[in-house]
Amino acid sequence: MSGWSVEEDREKFERWASAMSHGYFQRAWELNDAESKHWPSAHQVWNRESLQGRRVCVSCLHGFGDAVQMFQYAAPLKQVATQVLYRLPAALVRLASHFEAVGCVASLADSPPNDPDWCHLEMLELPYIFRTLPHELPRGVRYLDRSQVLRRRFARRFTATPPMLKVGLASQGGEWDSARWIPYEALNPLLECQGICFNFLQGLPPTMPPAVQERYTTLTGGLEELTGVIANLDLVITCDTLSAHIAGAVGTPCWLLLKSDADWRWQNDDRRTAWYPSTRLFRQTRPGDWDAPLRQVCQHLSEASSAKQSRRTLSCQP
Repeated sequence: MSGWSVEEDREKFERWASAMSHGYFQRAWELNDAESKHWPSAHQVWNRESLQGRRVCVSCLHGFGDAVQMFQYAAPLKQVATQVLYRLPAALVRLASHFEAVGCVASLADSPPNDPDWCHLEMLELPYIFRTLPHELPRGVRYLDRSQVLRRRFARRFTATPPMLKVGLASQGGEWDSARWIPYEALNPLLECQGICFNFLQGLPPTMPPAVQERYTTLTGGLEELTGVIANLDLVITCDTLSAHIAGAVGTPCWLLLKSDADWRWQNDDRRTAWYPSTRLFRQTRPGDWDAPLRQVCQHLSEASSAKQSRRTLSCQP
């Protein structure tokens, strides 16, 4: 295994990311080949051998959201490999059993198979390994197919909810990129929308006054709880991509707020992402300025609340 750092080769990586952002996937894979890099993975685990008819060990060495997104490849991987083992962070192990085509799962703390019959790879290497083109994206519609179990488990939380739109809100993400966080002050217009039952999915904003905090509920459990709650919602509004990936996996409509220099996987389309048909994008027009995208979100949310639109109409359609 060899390490990789964006700082070591920024210009070449940015060419790769630009190709992916513009939908030129074939050009990106050619850059991978030419530079002997496995972008976007920071861990070159796969040794370029064929997976056909092999036993394959897939290790998750990136974030939880990356893993949820890459589980879209579980079905095509199962078709070419004779056996697939997923090594995952402990927090992901229980949730993994709910994904389509995911079978054998182990903790990342466990040693990988040492038998030469096994082929090893890292999850984010999968798009490159399959040399995915835009029209071949797994298009993850409800690929967390066993989520009905979690939906039923957490449905009772909403039995006493008034007939309002049930909206999940995540205004902060991973600590590694605080530029994605939305300050409480910027959320005020959104929280003032009428006819909405807000559920904070990943903690309350740290600057929210205690008196305001009492109005809202937030989750306290793990990823199964997060998934079960999202499966019961009418809509997810988030700047955190873990919630966005889970919403896409269970088919819950999602409005994703992106910073101006968003990650390559969200591409350059103003409204849509090729990965999730049920997700709509709202981008910053200026770095650090959340006002413009939040105004758009507030407008659409107010319209949805007034019309009492169903889950079906709360899609990514403009």
